[in-house]
Amino acid sequence: MNTLRFNITPVGGDGLSESQSEKIMEHVHKLLEHIGMFIVTAEMGFQGDSPESFKSKFDLSSEPKDRTGGDSVLETALVWLENTLDVANTDIIERWLSGTYTDPRYKIAIAKELAALCDVLGDNKLSYGRGKSLKEFRSANIEYFRKVSETDMKSFTSTLAGVVERSTDVRGRKGYFLNTGTESYKIDLWREFNRKDAEYFLDKGPCLISGMSVHNSEGKIIDVRNFCSASEFPGIEFSRIITPDRDIMLLNSLMADIKFDKSASKWTLSNDILGMSVSGKNWNRVVAEFHDYFIFLWETYVEEVKDNLSEEEVEIREFLLSMVPF
Repeated sequence: MNTLRFNITPVGGDGLSESQSEKIMEHVHKLLEHIGMFIVTAEMGFQGDSPESFKSKFDLSSEPKDRTGGDSVLETALVWLENTLDVANTDIIERWLSGTYTDPRYKIAIAKELAALCDVLGDNKLSYGRGKSLKEFRSANIEYFRKVSETDMKSFTSTLAGVVERSTDVRGRKGYFLNTGTESYKIDLWREFNRKDAEYFLDKGPCLISGMSVHNSEGKIIDVRNFCSASEFPGIEFSRIITPDRDIMLLNSLMADIKFDKSASKWTLSNDILGMSVSGKNWNRVVAEFHDYFIFLWETYVEEVKDNLSEEEVEIREFLLSMVPF
């Protein structure tokens, strides 16, 4: 696939300074980063703040270590960036932006960068595309982008992984709580999530619960209110293995079984076929380490082929090879 490229054409006779060009491309790159992190967060199932280390995947000044499988996260993000620029000046932008970037944090961040890009671009022309044919980015929706970027981010609907417990927390509050491993949020019962719902999920193990998350100025979740829905969460599927250094597209999704140890407030993600098991209190860290584990197995049993593999090791190698398209 041809790489997405950009061209800046000054309007008028004064030309365009190097600093102006750099500022324009800085906003394009920041836009790519937000889009890329939205994809990573959605595919890996990150909760709350996503790990900063994954942002380096979308730095166009350096190439990822590997693109095994033919579809890197960077390339996916570039396709989404092109699509975003395509509709930026159309009547569907409002509906499209909300429907595509369903996490409000990223929707607002992307709208903010689009507004900033329009501001710094001014009357100059930004063209983009693949091959010889380039399209022009226009800034007719700048007021809409500004309006979205000013949206209050202190609270919005989120879905968190955890277990429902009946206990008393460190603040002396009794009742039902959502234990996420690193935090405990009191569940205030009401018509959308009542005592019957809380009792049902007490013995169901890991679950996903949606509610209105309240954030501080740094973006950290400090409270969750108005719990409204819940579902059991026994496992999660990954269609692509992603680490800060590389990514591997899978032909068949990798299933991770999920367990939560209430006594230790620890998550465990495992896959018995590959003998993978990762545990820890922080959900995001456990998910990231699970992906790291797969990469370790891939490098050990596929890329660094060894003689005299045991029967079990041969099975692991064959299973890994069956998961990746060639």
